[in-house]
Amino acid sequence: QVSLDSPTIPVSNAKSGAMSDSVSDETRGLLDEEEFDVTSTCTRIICCCTSQTTLTLEPEEAVLTTSTCFSNDTKRMPYGELGSVEHSTGCGCCHSFSSNLSPEGENGKVPISPGCGCEGALVEEIVSQLKARMKGRGDTGNIQRAEESLMLTKELSAKVDAILRQMQIPAPAVMQDRVANTPLEHKEYDVTSCCHQICSCGSQIMTLDPEEVLVKTTTLCSTSNSRRPYGELGSVDESKCCGFSCVSSGMGAFCPGIGCSHDLVQELVPELKTRMKLRGDTGNIQRQEETLLLIKQQERKVDAIMQKLGIPVPPKPGVPAQLTTS
Repeated sequence: QVSLDSPTIPVSNAKSGAMSDSVSDETRGLLDEEEFDVTSTCTRIICCCTSQTTLTLEPEEAVLTTSTCFSNDTKRMPYGELGSVEHSTGCGCCHSFSSNLSPEGENGKVPISPGCGCEGALVEEIVSQLKARMKGRGDTGNIQRAEESLMLTKELSAKVDAILRQMQIPAPAVMQDRVANTPLEHKEYDVTSCCHQICSCGSQIMTLDPEEVLVKTTTLCSTSNSRRPYGELGSVDESKCCGFSCVSSGMGAFCPGIGCSHDLVQELVPELKTRMKLRGDTGNIQRQEETLLLIKQQERKVDAIMQKLGIPVPPKPGVPAQLTTS
C-alpha cells in the first residue's frame, strides 16, 4: 500500500498559472467589439452625404462596410489574413492606413483615409487595434500559444517525474528538447537602392524584430511602413541579374546600394530564412509535435502510477473496455 501522505514534494510556484492569467488578461480586451467611422469626406461629398464607411472590429474578424443610397457592400476578413497594416502619411498631414481589407482599385489596394485626411489620432488608434488583434488572433498569437503549451507541458512533466521519484517508480526515458528556444536579436539593415535614394531623396530600412520584419520606406513627401510576420514572407532568395544582387521575398525585391552589395545580401537572406524556420510554420509544427510527444509520455507515467496504486486504467474514448483490459 502506497501512502500519498509522504513528505511533501516541492513544486515550483504558481508561475505557470500566473503566466496563463497574464496571457488571458492581454487577450481579453481583444474580444471586445469596436466600431470606427472611416468615411472619407471626399466620398461623402461626391455621394451627397449618403455614403458611409464603417470599420467594425469583431472578436475574430475585421468587417469593412460601405453603404450608399444605392448599394451596401460588406468585406469580412480574419485578423490573421490582414497582411501588413500600417499608418502612412503624405505631405506631412495626410493620414491613411492600408491592409488586405482595403478596397480594390485599378492599381491595387486603395488606402483608407478617414475624414478630410487629417485624422492622425484616429488612424493611429485603428492601426494599433488591428496590430494587437493580429498578434493575438493571427500567426504570432498561434506561435506564442504553442510555445506556452510546450512550456506548461514540460513543467507538468517535471512534476510527474517528482511524483515517480517519491513513489520509487522507474520513469520512462525523457525526450530531449527538439526545438531550440533561441531568442532572436533586433537587427537593422539599410536596403536603400541607389535609384530610390536619387529619385525619391529617401531611404528603405529593414528592421528584423523577434516576431516580424518591418520595412520603413521614406521619400521626400511621405513615409510608409510594411510589416509582416516571418511565417508570411513566402520564399526568401537571393536573385542576381547582370551581376546585381537583390533580396526577394513576399515583401518585394530589395537591391541595396547600386546592386553590388553582395555581402549584405548574403548576410540578410540566411538571417531571414533562419527566422522564418524558427518563427514560421516549420517551427510551429515542431513545437506542436514535441508537445504531443510529451503528453504521450505523461500518459505512460500516469499509467505506471495507477498500476502502482492498484487503480484500473479507464478505457480510452471510443475504445471498448475489453480491448483496454486485454
